[in-house]
Amino acid sequence: LVALFYFIEAFMIFAFSRLYTRKYKYHQGLAAVMVDAFYANITPGASGGQIMEAYTMKKQGVEVSTAASIMVMSFITYQICLIVLGAVGLFFSNGLLSSIATFDIDINGTVIPVPTIVFTIAGFALNVFVILILFLMSYSHGFHNFIMHRGINLLHKLRLIKNPEEKRESLRIQVENFKIELKRLLSNVPLFALMLICFTTC
Repeated sequence: LVALFYFIEAFMIFAFSRLYTRKYKYHQGLAAVMVDAFYANITPGASGGQIMEAYTMKKQGVEVSTAASIMVMSFITYQICLIVLGAVGLFFSNGLLSSIATFDIDINGTVIPVPTIVFTIAGFALNVFVILILFLMSYSHGFHNFIMHRGINLLHKLRLIKNPEEKRESLRIQVENFKIELKRLLSNVPLFALMLICFTTC
C-alpha cells in the first residue's frame, strides 16, 4: 500500500508534467516523488520536500517555473478533494463522529474533555478557508486590495513582516500563478477528474 501510494503520486506528477512537455517520463516522476518524501521527512515542518522536488525536476529538464505550476495545480486539486471528501464524510457520518471518545486536554492540571468532532470540523473548516481565501484573492478585487494594502500594512506595524513591498510582490505573483493554473486545470476536465480520483485513492 505504501508503494502504491508513491506510484500514484508519481503518476500525478507525470500527468501534470505532460501538460508542458511530452518528454517527461513516468520514472522521472517517481524519482521526484521519492526525493520529496525523503526531504519532507528530514526537514522541520516538511519544508524541504517541495523545494527539492522542484530542484529534481529542474535536473530532469523541467523549468523551475513549470515545476512550480505543477505544484500549484496539485495543491488546488488536493484542497478541492479534501473539501469534497470532508463534506461527504460529515454528511454520511450519521452521528458517528459525535459518538467517538473525547480528547482530553490538560491545562495546569485541569483536564478539559473536547469532543473529537470539534477537531474534525476545525480541520474541514481550515481547508475550506484556505481555498476560499485563494479564490477571493484571485477574483475579488476589493478583498485582494484589502489584503495587499491594509492587511500587509497591519502585519508590518505588528512587526510580523519586515519588508512590506517585497511581501506584496511575492503575494501578487502567487495569486497570479493560482489564477493561471486554476484556469489551465479547469480547462482540462478529464485530467482534473482523473487527478481527483488519484487524490481520493491516496
